[in-house]
Amino acid sequence: MKCNNETLLRKRRYQNRGVWIIVYYIVINSKFPPTERAKTILHEVAHFLLHHANYLRPVFLDHKSFIAGLEKEADYFAYLLMQEWLEEEESL
Repeated sequence: MKCNNETLLRKRRYQNRGVWIIVYYIVINSKFPPTERAKTILHEVAHFLLHHANYLRPVFLDHKSFIAGLEKEADYFAYLLMQEWLEEEESL
């Protein structure tokens, strides 16, 4: 799944009555086919669940290969969650 400007996990911070609130949301192109939208949403949820608190990235790693690894991990997470659904669609 390619990263593009039409699909993003975004973060918004705002203050309400003296309390900071952080909201994460997914922006996705509504023109994507339903299956692609589902895979993309699960991919972005994987980034949130698996990589959100990854503040301690090793400095010595090549940044491009590190990011490529995160993308592969998010793709695999989405694939595992959708595997049964995709198999059902293929049998139709």
